[in-house]
Amino acid sequence: MTERPRFLYADAEMAIVAEDVRKNRAEGDPALVAAGKLSAEDAATRLRISTAIAIDWAHYARIELPPIKGATDEEKVADLTAVLSGATKRRDHARQAVISEYGEQFFIRSIAELSESVAPPVDPNPWNDLLNGKA
Repeated sequence: MTERPRFLYADAEMAIVAEDVRKNRAEGDPALVAAGKLSAEDAATRLRISTAIAIDWAHYARIELPPIKGATDEEKVADLTAVLSGATKRRDHARQAVISEYGEQFFIRSIAELSESVAPPVDPNPWNDLLNGKA
């Protein structure tokens, strides 16, 4: 059986993320260019590609086809790969900071274990107490 993609019906959410990436590049890349960390040509290319991706997702969210291709599929894949790489690095850095502060055991507990440590488990059927003579 084929598994559905994780974000199959998340077009609106993906449009928001794509617009955030475009906005971050539009606002942040000029500072990178000024600091000499990014060339003006690379900044323009990054903005062009992220704008094309944002336009695509905005149209998909409205259940429309995008009007034109602002970037090739290869450029879009490379750009999204770079964005994912940065997000992965930030996630790993944040995880390491939590481990440094609280220890590895912080990530070992499941949600069920955490909720039980805060409050005792509640019987979903209140009739059990009556049937077992505890009421």
